[in-house]
Amino acid sequence: MATIKKTFLGLTLLFSILLTLTACFSPYQGGDKGTITISFGGGGRAAAYPPDSATIAKLVHTVTLTDQSGKTQNHTFGKAKLSGSFQVYPGHWAVRVTAKLDGVVYAIGTGNAEVKAGKNDTLVIQMKEFKSDFTVSNEPEWIAARDAIRSSGAGDYTITIIDNISVTTDSGYLNLIATFTFGYTAGVNVTIIADSPNIGRSITLKNDGTLLSVFFDQSVTIENVRLIGRNNNDSALVGTNGVFTMNGNSSVSDNKLRSDLNFSGGGVIVGPGGYFTMNDTSSVFGNTAPHSAGGVNVIGGSTGSVGTFIMNDSALVDGNSTLYGGGGVFVQDGTFTMNGGTISDNEVTGGNGGGVLVGENANFNMNGGTISDNTATQNGGGVYVSDNANFTMNNDATISGNEADVGGGVAVWGGGIFRITDGIVYGSNESVTTLQNTASAIGEGAALYNAGTAQWGKGTNWTNILPSGVTRDDTIEVIDGVLQP
Repeated sequence: MATIKKTFLGLTLLFSILLTLTACFSPYQGGDKGTITISFGGGGRAAAYPPDSATIAKLVHTVTLTDQSGKTQNHTFGKAKLSGSFQVYPGHWAVRVTAKLDGVVYAIGTGNAEVKAGKNDTLVIQMKEFKSDFTVSNEPEWIAARDAIRSSGAGDYTITIIDNISVTTDSGYLNLIATFTFGYTAGVNVTIIADSPNIGRSITLKNDGTLLSVFFDQSVTIENVRLIGRNNNDSALVGTNGVFTMNGNSSVSDNKLRSDLNFSGGGVIVGPGGYFTMNDTSSVFGNTAPHSAGGVNVIGGSTGSVGTFIMNDSALVDGNSTLYGGGGVFVQDGTFTMNGGTISDNEVTGGNGGGVLVGENANFNMNGGTISDNTATQNGGGVYVSDNANFTMNNDATISGNEADVGGGVAVWGGGIFRITDGIVYGSNESVTTLQNTASAIGEGAALYNAGTAQWGKGTNWTNILPSGVTRDDTIEVIDGVLQP
């Protein structure tokens, strides 16, 4: 049986809100308006709400109306006020009523209204107690929590996982399934935590699809929770157009896409407008994509909205693989900021950027951390910088032990720009062989292959490390904007 912790007071509330829709003439171009009169309380089922006069004096009701184009209107009734009126234009309106007690959501109700000019319509909405905390130990409880959040809409929720579970999904990010995990309502914020930080808990995917997909203006945070994929899946394990955050020892792992699919992004896809942040010791590992972006795929949209990926602390992207580019991370029309952590042991078997591929119109800011022991069969074992892409290194960032045919550490192509202010790209001259970046084609740049722009310095003062078309096997070290001998 599902165990659901009640955060808010009161028994389950079933009550009605009476909406009287009265058409009135308006010279506006859209036609006649309707006047919506909302009443709280009254006869019938509404008599049970609110439960007592003390609660009435504290409740604040907000009515949100959404038309078919997605535009919204919000109308708030002050404390102790149980009725009010406002005007809308004819059409279909989704109605959501939120009752708050001392600033905390107390009850919610939803419904639909058809406002027609010249006619009076009545809508009765069933209101229910708002639940925000859920405890989950099996798949039925997971589905119950997920569906309750979908129906409740905007709010802050916590799901506590108390056992390792395996679940089915009705969501997808690559396979064109339209359903998002917690619905389509903006303002949904979900935190999924393990009951024991030391042990952690896992959620394993049982069927094809995406385990977590986050809609625009939603946020999902996992803490000490392991998300585990499956072999021959048809979608990324996590996809976000909202905010997805990993804390503690959380992970996204072992999601391997079918080899016959031309898909990118085995672990996490950060879509247009999405934000993905890895904190603490969180990790993305053991994922595979048949095209590119074995671990993390950061992409933008045609409207200029970009995806954003941030690595902090001791986060890890490790052991992911793909065919064409970006074994660990692929960023295109987006931004990747690495403030710490490690990208290691990722592989590209037929292309570029074993650790990171910085695609066109993308920015990779490496403000610390290490990129090490990644491989690419062609260019850029550590980092590959494409045409019209930017890669910067700061704060003692390190690139070591990577291997490619050309540009073992870094390969810069076309109009790509690589700038280093503070950091090191190891070369073949290092005595510690495990630090050496390696180019398997002799003379093709163990440390750097430059077919674009490669510079050292800071601020507005930059000096070329190498002319375009020239390689460097020896270590490149820059401290505080000064190239070291």
